[in-house]
Amino acid sequence: MKYYICLLFFSFTILSSSIHAQYFDLSPDALKVLLKDQTISEEDRVIVLKELAYHNKNVLPKDALMYARQSLKLAEAINYKKGIAESTHTLGLIQFYLGDYELALSNYLIALKIRKEINDKIGLGRSYNNIGVFYQKMNKFDLAKNYFSQGLILRRETKDSVGIAFSYNNLGRVYLDQGNPEKAVTNYILGLLISKKLQNTKAQSFTLSNLGDLYESQFNYDKALIYYEEALGLMIPSEGGYSRAKTLIKIGNIKIRQEDFKAALINLKEGQEISEELQAKPLLNKAYQKLSKAYAGIKAYEMAYNYQLKSKEIQKNLMTTSISNEILALQAKYQFEQKERKLLEQERQIADLYRMFSILVFLVVLIFSVLIYSRYRKQIKVNQNLEAAAIEIKDKNKQLATYTKELEQFTYIASHDLKEPLRNIGGFARILDRRYRMVLDDKGKEYLNFIMTGVTQMTALLTDLLQYSEVKRLKEEDLKWVNLNDLMLSIQNSLNPKIQKSNGRLIFNDLPMIYSNNFQIAQLFKNLISNGLKFQRKYDAPIVEVSGKNCGDFWEFKVTDNGIGIDKSYHSKIFEMFRRLHKQTDYKGTGMGLTICKQIVEQHGGEISIESEIKKGTTFIFTFPKEIIQ
Repeated sequence: MKYYICLLFFSFTILSSSIHAQYFDLSPDALKVLLKDQTISEEDRVIVLKELAYHNKNVLPKDALMYARQSLKLAEAINYKKGIAESTHTLGLIQFYLGDYELALSNYLIALKIRKEINDKIGLGRSYNNIGVFYQKMNKFDLAKNYFSQGLILRRETKDSVGIAFSYNNLGRVYLDQGNPEKAVTNYILGLLISKKLQNTKAQSFTLSNLGDLYESQFNYDKALIYYEEALGLMIPSEGGYSRAKTLIKIGNIKIRQEDFKAALINLKEGQEISEELQAKPLLNKAYQKLSKAYAGIKAYEMAYNYQLKSKEIQKNLMTTSISNEILALQAKYQFEQKERKLLEQERQIADLYRMFSILVFLVVLIFSVLIYSRYRKQIKVNQNLEAAAIEIKDKNKQLATYTKELEQFTYIASHDLKEPLRNIGGFARILDRRYRMVLDDKGKEYLNFIMTGVTQMTALLTDLLQYSEVKRLKEEDLKWVNLNDLMLSIQNSLNPKIQKSNGRLIFNDLPMIYSNNFQIAQLFKNLISNGLKFQRKYDAPIVEVSGKNCGDFWEFKVTDNGIGIDKSYHSKIFEMFRRLHKQTDYKGTGMGLTICKQIVEQHGGEISIESEIKKGTTFIFTFPKEIIQ
């Protein structure tokens, strides 16, 4: 045994430089052995204590709390920022399992703040995920979905495969709570496939349990029971106490629904015992409630009543949604007071510096009074000129803002209201064509065709002009998360007749989710893809490819086609209003499509450009800053 421990010490000492990335693979016993090694660094010791806390959270919560606090204390003593964030987050996780939601949220937010400061993307993915779980507990599903989505994006960037599996599971749970079982199943299956590929039994059992919840919500109790029992079979009793207790209670509840009360009591009592050992108040409350129903089912009403009393006693200590709202309000107030106190201190320091500076200026004025007076007079004149210029600029800006607003209103009203007389002209022209075409000579028929063609072109111009004016009306409440892969499928369906007619193809890679106006972003991609399908040589099959690339602070998207191309001399002009490079008889259009695209991109804070040569196709490149996600 002594030889084995010495060998472990020697191995850990050699691997100390790379041990951080391997802690999660070590067993609790190995971590305890490593903790006794005096040669490991203080930073390593912080992480080892944190991992011991994490491993014990489901089995020995008291020990877990002790390890988490020791880790946090040591991290603070050596000012190890990453260690402080990891320890605080783990402490919040343990407190959440125990039902201390107020403390859990406070620690989650502290860890989130530190992880943002040090740009710890893997840690941020975990923070977003666990804060999402908290909001899901409060039934704030939209907030929860946003946090889960942000966590998923970061986990994809950092290739955190296990984290991705759990993110898909949590998103599935939100969709289930919102009454969308189809999307819930899609996310659960993705999570299950990843966890099976990784052979991660913990993630697999978590997904199977969620699938059981889904079928239970659909009253398919037999199928729910199959998934719960399969999930339970994957759990190792020594490692998954909390999850095991939770699943046993779910199985007991299914058996109550099936009126198999005696079998339910066996599962529920085992779940109760584990919950009492863990001191997990939320689980214990559920166990007591279900035990009360089971005993009532076998007509043991005294036992049922006693368990109901125990449930009510625990509920007094659990946080309701209204209390959690108060916690958020108190926390916001606390953070505001902290900032205000800091600002007051800065103002006091500035005031002290200002007083010292005033004394110094007074002494300088006494020594160099004539020189300063002369310069002072000149400065007054300069200031007066600057003030006059500033006032003039301010007035010009006001006038410009007024003109801009009036122009936008005029564009909207003109493009909207001018459609009515055009419809009348077009309508009467069609009546003339239908009723009197036989009495018109060839010249008259030609003139009538000119009128109808002109009405059609003018209507298209006004429609595009109206769309252009509406792009500028982007509001914050119109923004939401947009899955670009789903959007591409929708655009492909809408353009399918054109694609099939020309034997064309639309290719798109794995695109990200962005926070934008769904209608405008669809209009942007559809305009660019439609151009690629339209501007082709007569007998060529069009191919349009859409791709996206992560460029650090922004996303870069490209829409590439194999069409006729654009001469370089026109690259700076094609985004102008009503700019057309071809005759109507060759390629139909109003010349507003690319102008609208440019306005949509710039409205979201990005830039758009073009790369093209004659007969060598065209690529439109545009960017979306990542700040829009935040």
